[in-house]
Amino acid sequence: MKCVFCKGSLVKKMVEEEVKAGNDHILAEVEAEVCVNCHERYFPQGTIDYLQKLKKELKNKKEQFKPVGQVFRAA
Repeated sequence: MKCVFCKGSLVKKMVEEEVKAGNDHILAEVEAEVCVNCHERYFPQGTIDYLQKLKKELKNKKEQFKPVGQVFRAA
């Protein structure tokens, strides 16, 4: 398969996707095919459903997620 935007080659790799719910964020490591030229990401079937599930869990606080840092707002 080639990238639909630039026709570049794709390589399979693990990538971090950011999921946001309000002010909360999750970094989820998922598999994707990534264009070597323009870096467009193509996800296997089920990955988007998984990311949407994480967002719903974050929004409803049903699952405890491991904190990895802090975010601060400048006044």
